[in-house]
Amino acid sequence: ADGSYSIHGQVLREVVKVNPTSVGQRFREGELHGDAGFHRGFSLALIAWPGKLPSGEAIVSDNYYPETVETIDGLKERAVMYGCGDELDTGLRWLEKCLSGWPEAGPFPMPVILLARRPFHLIGSTSPIELCPYIVEIRAPGLFDDGGATVVRAAAHRHTISRPLLAAMADRTTTSERPRWTLVGAGSLGSKLALHLARAGNGPEVVVDRSGMSPHNAARHALVPATGDMQILWMDAKARSLVQALCGLDQEATALVADAAAMAMDRKRAQSAWSKKSWAVVNATASLAVREAFGASEWIRPRVVEASLFAGGRVGAITVEGPGRNPSTTDLIAEFYAMLQVEPELSSIIFDDNYRIWSTDWFEDADRELKKLMDHVASRLEAILAGSGAAGGEMVLLGETVERSDEQPVEASTSQGGPEELDDEPLFVEVGDTVLYHEMGCGQDIRRATVVRGKDDPAKAIINDNKPLAVALLGAAAGETVTVRQPTSELDVVVNRIERPERENGEAMVAGASTSVDGVELAPYKEWRGEAADPRRASRGSAAETPCAIIETEGPVLANRAYQIHVRASGIQRLGPQLRRFLDRALAKLERDGRVVVERATGERGYRNAVLRKPETDQVRMRDIGPRSFDEVPGSELAALVGAVKRSKADASSDEIYREILDIYGLVRMTAQVRKRFEEASTPP
Repeated sequence: ADGSYSIHGQVLREVVKVNPTSVGQRFREGELHGDAGFHRGFSLALIAWPGKLPSGEAIVSDNYYPETVETIDGLKERAVMYGCGDELDTGLRWLEKCLSGWPEAGPFPMPVILLARRPFHLIGSTSPIELCPYIVEIRAPGLFDDGGATVVRAAAHRHTISRPLLAAMADRTTTSERPRWTLVGAGSLGSKLALHLARAGNGPEVVVDRSGMSPHNAARHALVPATGDMQILWMDAKARSLVQALCGLDQEATALVADAAAMAMDRKRAQSAWSKKSWAVVNATASLAVREAFGASEWIRPRVVEASLFAGGRVGAITVEGPGRNPSTTDLIAEFYAMLQVEPELSSIIFDDNYRIWSTDWFEDADRELKKLMDHVASRLEAILAGSGAAGGEMVLLGETVERSDEQPVEASTSQGGPEELDDEPLFVEVGDTVLYHEMGCGQDIRRATVVRGKDDPAKAIINDNKPLAVALLGAAAGETVTVRQPTSELDVVVNRIERPERENGEAMVAGASTSVDGVELAPYKEWRGEAADPRRASRGSAAETPCAIIETEGPVLANRAYQIHVRASGIQRLGPQLRRFLDRALAKLERDGRVVVERATGERGYRNAVLRKPETDQVRMRDIGPRSFDEVPGSELAALVGAVKRSKADASSDEIYREILDIYGLVRMTAQVRKRFEEASTPP
């Protein structure tokens, strides 16, 4: 109202050249957002450094003066006192010459900064240079309206937003290199963690999140959407949006829009997200899949820190893995839930109106707890589906029709020879079981289907565990009605009977169906099932018995698969470096004793990629894929199958051969890694 105004400016790092042609482009000013009282523009800053004495020594200003500069003449006098008078005069004369040919324009504010070299470092600084800033107004073509009497105003010096400044404000020391850590999950919690730590100068180096922003994220996310047309940028990837905000705090980071769970299981992708130099990988996803993947990953070297919020943010938990990732992130979260069992007040906050899945009850009686969980899920589904019927449409289910009966039996059996009722021990369908069922509303025809991991065999009523019918049946109990869902229709079926062959500990389970390729029979895969002692606590001799049994059943088998089976059978969740060393020693004993043959690729050492078999087992056995992943099929076995398909399809291209084998294995996706394995198998050694 009184005509006064304030100026805020930032001197950038860029040094620009000024000449009569370009000088007019260096000054610009205009209204911002149509507000006549708020202008934004660009200008030049003139910085005058202190010169040197005739002796060549730097000029040091050891006299301190009160701030009395009010005019251009006074500014020049002060510059002489600081030893930078000649530098200031040279700059002003050149600027006046450059503006002399331009039409009338201005005034434009321009900062002039005199640099005084003091005999000591300034307090709180590592430099003896004191910055003495001023603001002058210049015009074209005469530079100053009133010559030497033109008004000069002293300016306040502000810091730029920088990591050292943020660290100092947080009472922390800072170095040239900030701590390296990776944030996984840039949602509500992750964004707050990243920005809070970044405000202390310790923001993440990498941000991983596969999802994009949504309008509802504005309710809890640390970032704030822009207004107007720029609000569309809110829909960008969460990782990129958060990284852009970190740049505003002088902390660059890399955004990876990727699936963290898949990344943890892939060595090359993992290397792009974290390294041995990273001090932590912080998981803020609240994802069970990510937690389990991180717990099982061999490619995460830094410790995993998991941050979680419960009950709408009323309870928070942070778990930090120990040295060597022991205990692991999955061990710690299990301990957290176990702790809740003895903290009823805290437990009631978290589990109010929810079913408690994690507790030590599962370790005491897993079958009982599983039944309770299934009952809870069933009751919730009944509440959701109450009053609604199944979708219409026709569906054909794979299965063998068996004898029709007026009374449908509801039984659970552990023997193919006849039903055997189990006292208080209900069976739930799992891979390897044969299920008798009938379709609701379609008469009383009972069908039979055996669920396997591997290729279907319609003639024998064998179905892959990924098929809609198998997905619906798995986990169901006898007498339960399940819904089979396909893309265009749904159908309810009733489980009449579950047949499960009796197996002793360590006995093989046949998984998959036999297949013929070019007259060569692919045998069903025999999967080892059983329990094992913790290899860390067993003697070397007894610790070798379980891997020997696994190799005898599944060989030729990759060492890594045999190790994983052993670890799971002993109730351990993750195959870490320590466990691998114990298993390596057990395998070395088997190899020395001649009980196991170890085959390695040329130039390789150790057991990580070795193929294991018993001396009496054929070097190559072509089998159905069974429970194995594609990466777990030995290269020699895959090469033999490629050769067999080539002989049966002489005119087929390599791609057709590869896809034929995927079909034999019951697989679909031809990924780059799958193709690479095929190409390696097709190349003669």
